[in-house]
Amino acid sequence: MTNEWDIVAADYSRLIGESGDVWRQVLINPAIIKALQPLPPGSRILDLGCGEGYLARILAPHGWSYTGIDNSRTLLNTAGVKKSPGEFVQADITKPIEYQHQFETVIVNMVLMDVDNAGAVYQNAWRMLKHKGLLVVTIPHPAFRRPGAKLAKTLFSKIFRLDPFIRINSYTKSFFQKGRLPDVSKPTIVFHRPLSLYIQIALDQGFKLLDIEELAPVKNDLIKWKQPLFFTKFPQILFMVFSKDE
Repeated sequence: MTNEWDIVAADYSRLIGESGDVWRQVLINPAIIKALQPLPPGSRILDLGCGEGYLARILAPHGWSYTGIDNSRTLLNTAGVKKSPGEFVQADITKPIEYQHQFETVIVNMVLMDVDNAGAVYQNAWRMLKHKGLLVVTIPHPAFRRPGAKLAKTLFSKIFRLDPFIRINSYTKSFFQKGRLPDVSKPTIVFHRPLSLYIQIALDQGFKLLDIEELAPVKNDLIKWKQPLFFTKFPQILFMVFSKDE
């Protein structure tokens, strides 16, 4: 059955490119690879909500075994077109998934803000992780990059792109609305949840929080990518690592 990600798959694939968009290349990719460095070659990695499989291409040089699961057949087909290495499976990550293998690491990369049931995704990760396995989660920082957040600037700052005023309404409440990714023609449903909720749902599932980082870009990266320099003042990505300690 066609879903909203099938509809935007072509635009999304162009946005992601070969190695990810600006925040993936500058912030997310290095953080994920650093977290996975202790894994020996051959370790099994599961990417829940893998999309068009860009992480498979990023992780391939390290010799890990990659499996991606996504509910969009079009995005999975695109993974094949882009020659993304690994195994790809079509399934709804918010429904129970039975799989023949367990994994040393599960990655949920820029996905939880797009699903209605984050707890179900954590449950799948728990079932599919080995004992002492790692769960790596990234999302847009919910305090600064959420649906409905208003970005306004003074006339001076509009001209020189120096500093925003950010107004966030009802941060503590969970809600959803349609949102449009950069250069993607159709909007998709985006969910806002406060930072604490993403952590608490994982803890309730039984995970132990090992690491949490609020990733912000540095000036040189922003200049290279032609991004406003005020982004150095605000974290763009929330990065979390949990462990399955039964």
